[in-house]
Amino acid sequence: KGASMINSESVELGGAVYPTISLSNHACASNTARTNFGTYCCMRATRTIFPNEKIYDNYGKFYHTEEKEARQSQLALQYFFDCTCPACKNNWPQYKDFARQESVYYCPGCKYKLGTDIKKIKKCPRCKKDLKA
Repeated sequence: KGASMINSESVELGGAVYPTISLSNHACASNTARTNFGTYCCMRATRTIFPNEKIYDNYGKFYHTEEKEARQSQLALQYFFDCTCPACKNNWPQYKDFARQESVYYCPGCKYKLGTDIKKIKKCPRCKKDLKA
């Protein structure tokens, strides 16, 4: 719900019990996404999940659109735990925090700050890595 990613909000449409999926832990920035097909639920990785890494689902409160305090409060009330995922621990920003901010570019090699306009820069001034447009 919302006109753009900046002012969107999650809307819960229903609930279901999937015993296997219920074994996954919560993270406000999960590494999976669920899709429902009738009475079936498909869980897919949204990024590489390495061996011995936990599988994280999102229990309905996403850091992109929900304030940390609201996420924490709802998770404690409904699931009886305090979320300590990286998004909560490091207080990750929401989409609205980036609205109308100019992008800043960094060298992919040495992480040197290149500025906001890299069209004219061919090489990193620090490590001399070629920069592809």
